[in-house]
Amino acid sequence: MPTLDNAYARLSDFEAMEAELKATRQYLHAHPELSFEEAETARYVAEKLEGWGYDVTRNVGGHGVVARLSAGKGSKGIAIRADMDALPIVEETGLAYASGTPAKCMPAATTVTRPCYSAQPNISPVPAASTAR
Repeated sequence: MPTLDNAYARLSDFEAMEAELKATRQYLHAHPELSFEEAETARYVAEKLEGWGYDVTRNVGGHGVVARLSAGKGSKGIAIRADMDALPIVEETGLAYASGTPAKCMPAATTVTRPCYSAQPNISPVPAASTAR
C-alpha cells in the first residue's frame, strides 16, 4: 500500500516545469478570447496538453478540449473542468502580461481579460452537489 507521501502529487513534483507553467499562464492571460470565440486558446491548450503526453480530442461542443492521461492499468479516473473564455472588463493590473485585446461591442477603453488572482497553481476539489434549496 502506498504511503501518503507517495500517493499524491506534491508541488515539488512540478518544480522542473515551473517556468513553463508560469509562461503558459501568462500567455493565456495576455491573449484572452470571449466566450464562443476561444479558437486560439483551444489550439494553444490542446498543443500544450499533447506536448505533456495527454491524448487530446479537440472541438468538443465548439472549442472544447478533452484530454486523457492514462497511468497504469486501473479503471478509475478523475475529471477536471476549466473555463477558457475571458470577460470583457478593463484590466488595470499593470502586469507585463496584461491583456491588450480589445473587447467587441464594448467601449474602446475596455479590454478582454481572464480573471487571475494568483501566480500560483490553484486546484480545488469540486464540492459535492447539494440537495438543499
